[in-house]
Amino acid sequence: MIYMIKPYYLLFLLIVLQSCSSLGITRSFDYLDGYIRGFESDKISETYFESSKYSFANVKIGRGPAATIVLAYVNDGIYEWRGADGTIFFTKNGQLIETLGLPSNIRIEAIDVSDVAQGRINSLSTFREPLLLKAQTINTIFSPSEDFILDRADGKHITSVYKVRKEIPSIRWKGVSRYYIDKNNRVLYAEEEVHPFLPIIKIQYYYK
Repeated sequence: MIYMIKPYYLLFLLIVLQSCSSLGITRSFDYLDGYIRGFESDKISETYFESSKYSFANVKIGRGPAATIVLAYVNDGIYEWRGADGTIFFTKNGQLIETLGLPSNIRIEAIDVSDVAQGRINSLSTFREPLLLKAQTINTIFSPSEDFILDRADGKHITSVYKVRKEIPSIRWKGVSRYYIDKNNRVLYAEEEVHPFLPIIKIQYYYK
């Protein structure tokens, strides 16, 4: 008797086998479980928040495990966050404007993501891997429709969600980002599409 393996099951096996070759049997299944259900590092505990002396952020790229980056410097409104693996994120007003150490890095001109009155703002975007220099970028800002409550290790926060649609006509790429801004006009959480070759980057900001 011949048994047929369904395509989605075959894909599942290939993922597991590929992971086993580099992670080992136990770790590969732990990683697969985390990929489906979420990783422990995805959530910040109250204990961790209270024990931290400095501002930090929890970054999750796509569906991989989250990592903590710590605020190293603030210069002229630009925040520099550093990870243990050498990755560096630069943000301004809660918007990711530059990365170092990712497979595809960015450097983009910052905008005020809560400036709904402007409606549409033009900016410049530079990508690495592949190279794209100072491409014209159209940013359309949408007014928040309703408040959203963030329940985190540092308490509950009422936020307004601003949506920004980004378009780079020269490469026919569009992305959507969302920024959760509290009453003090701080971005506490962001979901950003910043590069055609990168999945959504989710950042939880914890200020000290």
